[in-house]
Amino acid sequence: MSLKFTKLENLRIDIEMLGGKDENHAWQDASFVSCENAWAKNCTVTHFTLSGIITESCTRSTFTNCNSIDPVGVVTGGRMYNFNNYMYSQLTLFSNCYANNGRHHYVSNGTSTASGNVVLCSVSEGSRMVNEGHRQWTKGMLYDNLKETKLRRDFVIGFYNRINAGTGHGWSAVHSVLWNYDIDSTRAIIGLQQPPTAQNYAIGCFAKTIGGTIYGQTLPAGYIEGQNKPGLVPNSLYEAQLTDRKKLKISINEKKVK
Repeated sequence: MSLKFTKLENLRIDIEMLGGKDENHAWQDASFVSCENAWAKNCTVTHFTLSGIITESCTRSTFTNCNSIDPVGVVTGGRMYNFNNYMYSQLTLFSNCYANNGRHHYVSNGTSTASGNVVLCSVSEGSRMVNEGHRQWTKGMLYDNLKETKLRRDFVIGFYNRINAGTGHGWSAVHSVLWNYDIDSTRAIIGLQQPPTAQNYAIGCFAKTIGGTIYGQTLPAGYIEGQNKPGLVPNSLYEAQLTDRKKLKISINEKKVK
């Protein structure tokens, strides 16, 4: 059970549970299903087992200043996806959000039907697993100025081949970008592999290691530039592209007026 929304503001959803490994309660806090131009703003969701906020058949939607925190359940597969882009999630934006104590905090879990989803200027704290596309050719992801804190493990972000993990996940993400991603330049690992016929990118990211060797498997690395170098320009790829689109729109409108 979960509550379904198209608009959600200034609300806290707190699932009643017994704590520990209890799973006899609602598994999802808020679902955005079969909707477009939806949003959530200034919300906190907590004590879910599967998802804090989940999108499905959802497009052109924005989730800003939202907290998805403290999931409750068994720490294993199929659980604890704090912000979960599921099937047919496209062109969603998670901006200035915060997630903690989950497994996959910011994840596109919709196979090849998920594309163009963005995580911007957000925080991932105490992740138990990896922020990733997760499975079966998720496309066009952008993690832009995402910060990892209170690391439980070294490998916490990746665009890579998951081979037969889970349900045969294969390539977790393709044509996807890590931009100005800040983990820990003394410890953390970014997994970045190049898929066949495609590419993945890590630009201006901070980590001890960025490369194509993950869980003992080595494949060609994706495109890596500016590792551990401050002063990336533009600081945010998403915001720079947004500014360019607005300028183009103004220019087109001015020409129409003339």
